[in-house]
Amino acid sequence: MFFGSKEREQAMNIRRWTIQVIVLFGFLGLPGIGSAQDVCNVGPPIPLSFFPGNTYTVSAGDACETSVSSCSGGNICSASADLSRTRLQLTTFFFTAIDGTKSATGKIYNRFRIEGDPDSDRILRANVSGDVSWAGRLFIEAGSGRINASVKVWVKLLDETDNNRTIAEQEMVYSDCDISAVFPTACLKFPQGSSAYNFAADLQRGHTYRLEFAARCRSDIKFPAAVAGVGCSFSDDGLAPNGISRSEFRVNIERDLLEEIEQLREELYELRDQYDSHSHVYRTGRGKGHNNTKKISSSPVDSD
Repeated sequence: MFFGSKEREQAMNIRRWTIQVIVLFGFLGLPGIGSAQDVCNVGPPIPLSFFPGNTYTVSAGDACETSVSSCSGGNICSASADLSRTRLQLTTFFFTAIDGTKSATGKIYNRFRIEGDPDSDRILRANVSGDVSWAGRLFIEAGSGRINASVKVWVKLLDETDNNRTIAEQEMVYSDCDISAVFPTACLKFPQGSSAYNFAADLQRGHTYRLEFAARCRSDIKFPAAVAGVGCSFSDDGLAPNGISRSEFRVNIERDLLEEIEQLREELYELRDQYDSHSHVYRTGRGKGHNNTKKISSSPVDSD
């Protein structure tokens, strides 16, 4: 089977981009190739303090840390993050005729605490919302067999106080180049776009929560019959300003009406105490004579 002119041009473009990626990563010595990397290199950030009845906007990079994991395999496997823009950059690529998988996963997260007594078991309704955008390339250079290059982006809300229990999760994008062919075939895609997430969640006072923004690049070769270059590139690799970014996010927390009722009750009790103990000084006369003496009134008497 022979390529037509259109297929031949596409295959040549993929080959040219493949060579550029290899040269760029091979000679620049970018960090994270073939190993996991914690680009923050700091401990967990102190959680932000949130109170009922308020809406909070958390800017990109505010109290944020990165963890990069599962950057496994040889050839090219890179994951890094730009916290100032809450942005992930991921790349996986390998050129082989042997079955294998290369994966790079990056995570950025923010921590926040719903202030209050954790023993009160007080549950509040909240909304967590924001936007995610992405731009990159998926490509398979002429190869046969079962070959796949994919990208996945998701946002997850977890309760750290409750053993990192998942409260809500939303997949923002999944895209792939997938080939299952006997004859050499090529694939090229440019996933690009943006999407919003909006979690309605029951959050407990006194608990600490984690909002994770994560992405994974993956390249797979299964039962190859020919050498294939497989790649997932969502990074500034010199060809395009690609990446996966999360905008600022918002947390809107409902009022704790039970707490407000308790506060009003305490204020009422305090006013009642002031009323019950109230007294004032007065004079019995009109400022003259022996009847002009000071007296203190008795406590108020309720009339039924």
